[in-house]
Amino acid sequence: MAEELHFGRAADRLRVSQSRVSQLIRTFETIVGVQLFSRNSRRVALTPMGRQLHARVLPAYEELRQAVDHAREAARGIVGELRLGVLLASSGGPRLPDIVSDFERRHPDCRVVLTDLDWMDPLGPLRRGDVDIVATRLPIDQPDLTVGPVLARDSRALAVAVDHPLAGRESVSIEDLADYVLAEVETLPPELLAAFTPSVTPSGRRIAHRKVTGAVDNLALVARGEIVHATIASLPHYMSYPGVTYVPIRDMPLSESGLVWRTAGETAAIRAFAAVAEETAT
Repeated sequence: MAEELHFGRAADRLRVSQSRVSQLIRTFETIVGVQLFSRNSRRVALTPMGRQLHARVLPAYEELRQAVDHAREAARGIVGELRLGVLLASSGGPRLPDIVSDFERRHPDCRVVLTDLDWMDPLGPLRRGDVDIVATRLPIDQPDLTVGPVLARDSRALAVAVDHPLAGRESVSIEDLADYVLAEVETLPPELLAAFTPSVTPSGRRIAHRKVTGAVDNLALVARGEIVHATIASLPHYMSYPGVTYVPIRDMPLSESGLVWRTAGETAAIRAFAAVAEETAT
């Protein structure tokens, strides 16, 4: 009732009559000794004490609900489909096919279905329930998401045009980025964007950015020499583009990729897949 604030909808969710919902609320308020809901002919609302009680009870309720869900999953076994979204092929790392194969061998009644995710809405499909789990670059620091095992660790590189002034270098530094325009995928989570697209150099020089809308658009602009793109050294193993070469970035830390899922949507299949990934990935 605290979620719906509507007798009809609450009754539908509980699969009881509206009068039964009213009776349960009155009984509970009598037990607690305080009014928890204010109601009139037009609206239902939580009282201040009702909001306080709801906030304190909710974590325990969620834990209980998850425990019941886990028990149901264990009774059914790991079956059906596990929908895995991949934000760019490189996010899965070189061992992703092995992880999928190992998981399906251990759980033959569950099939992994892979889906490419769009830069423009990287975590939307996960939050909407279109996929169950995502392989993505890290860091991801979102309150509703759980970050699982690391799938791969990659050194950094700068994608530049083959005739770019930096193309012949053995390596470049973050300081070099201030002399050029850096690709920016603004739809990425802010913590991930910051890890790949610094705004200033260590000495405080400003780095110019240009927004890009996708992988092909990005590399096309790189090939024309209009931008440079801070990425991972293994990207050309997954996606090549004519006229683009890669120069190591010597002073950026290794980039990790890993598995991410909705904390509230965790299932036995997700836990099993994460366990296999932790065993298999390097």
